[in-house]
Amino acid sequence: MASPYLHVSECVESIHFAVEKSKEEVNTFNIGSKDTISATWSGEVFVKEIGISDVEFTYTSGRWGWKGDVPRMRLGIDKLKILRWNTEYTSERSVRETTRNLLDGK
Repeated sequence: MASPYLHVSECVESIHFAVEKSKEEVNTFNIGSKDTISATWSGEVFVKEIGISDVEFTYTSGRWGWKGDVPRMRLGIDKLKILRWNTEYTSERSVRETTRNLLDGK
């Protein structure tokens, strides 16, 4: 199970970018990062950032994930890439920065 994680700043940036660069009057874009990480890895990054240890992850749907979760999510961001938009953050960095922002009260 793996999903892309996108920092909110890049989400907002990509929306503005698409509006500015797209020539169509109406358009639809997927917004996502270039990579994916597992929910467990995301949790491990979070746990490390808040400074706790000995955390046990439990899942509501088998060995990983939660009920209704998809095994692997990969958004096709090709339309944005054609317009020359690209993420700077990896999924891990997005989780790490979001955790730090939450801890800082931002």
